[in-house]
Amino acid sequence: MPEWIADILKQAAGVLLAISPLLNSGIRDLVVKKFQLSFDKALENRKAINDRKNYISKTRFDKEFETYQVLSEKQISLVYDCGESVIRARGNYENGEECEGFFEQFSVHLNDADIWLKRYAPFISKQIFEKYRTLDRKATQLLKLSFVRFQARDMGGNFNFNGQQYTRESSLKVIETMQKEISILSDDIIEYVREYLNSLDVMNG
Repeated sequence: MPEWIADILKQAAGVLLAISPLLNSGIRDLVVKKFQLSFDKALENRKAINDRKNYISKTRFDKEFETYQVLSEKQISLVYDCGESVIRARGNYENGEECEGFFEQFSVHLNDADIWLKRYAPFISKQIFEKYRTLDRKATQLLKLSFVRFQARDMGGNFNFNGQQYTRESSLKVIETMQKEISILSDDIIEYVREYLNSLDVMNG
């Protein structure tokens, strides 16, 4: 029995025991009926409060689930683009025009993911926000390095990026390493969000 119901019953029983000897049967029945009405009213009020809490809890959970679903879709697009960058780098960008289109699409996905993350930033866990932002930054660096490498394909593959000299081989290794780190981070975020959503106490009406 819930504690609040037990408290009401205890209070009612205490009052009845105290005054029962002083009342005749008719008045006693009236008092009992009055207590019953008060108890029913307390139950109705409590149910109304619980119904409202149930609605708020379920609505909040649904909204959070929808938020993380949108953000996850945006991040997964970046993870796929990072994997595609490795494939194109290994193939030395055979189709230049097609590669340019890919890099443009990658840039669009990055911008889209950034916009949605900032839009939902006030409403999501700070830890999850930081993980998403880290993934975005790593993906941005991979895109920049890949694009500079793409532009240097006709110059022997040697180029300078962020003050560091790269060859075709060394830049490929860096891109592959970055892609693996992003993939691992993505898996970590997915598991973290799954555990977070499972930890929420969803009240059912």
